[in-house]
Formats: sequence, C-alpha cells, structure tokens
Amino acid sequence: MLGLPNMMANLCERLYEQGGKEMKTELNINGMHCESCAADIQETLAETNGVSYAQVSYDDRQAIVDYDENTVQQATILKKIQDLGYTAIVAGEAQSGVGA
Repeated sequence: MLGLPNMMANLCERLYEQGGKEMKTELNINGMHCESCAADIQETLAETNGVSYAQVSYDDRQAIVDYDENTVQQATILKKIQDLGYTAIVAGEAQSGVGA
C-alpha cells in the first residue's frame, strides 16, 4: 500500500509530466456597465475548464486570467466574453472587427 503521501506525490509527478502550460493574459473589456457585468464575466471565466484564476475589474475595464494552454486557448477565453455581449481584446493589441 502506497499511503496517501506517496499517492499524492505520484499524482503530482504525472501531472507535471503531462506538461501543463500555465499562461497569464491581461484583457481589455468594453461594454461593461456595472459591477454585475464584471461579476458575470468573472464567473463565466472561472467556470471555464482550464482556467485556474480569473479576476475582472469593472473600474479598470480589465480581466486577468491564468489558464492552462493545453486545455483552453486564449481565443476560447475571448469568445466566452464576447458571447456574453462584451468586446474583449488582449491588452496591448490593436482592436480588430472581431467582437466589436
């Protein structure tokens, strides 16, 4: 019998070997009208498979998202926000017609 500490160590080792690629992105979001909008976006992102952290600021009109690139793509995160009715672009990138 391995025991719980050894089982946890084996699990962590397997997860590491799978090569999760943790990414962080900062997004500019347009179209929010109140704190409730930010909360809706944050909840949607937090429920997205592969997203480990999401913080949305109504005051700054921005989101910070940590995600596993092997599980979810940045484009999928942007689309989730756009599906809620907001425009989202990666901070520092020029805005295109997508989602505008």
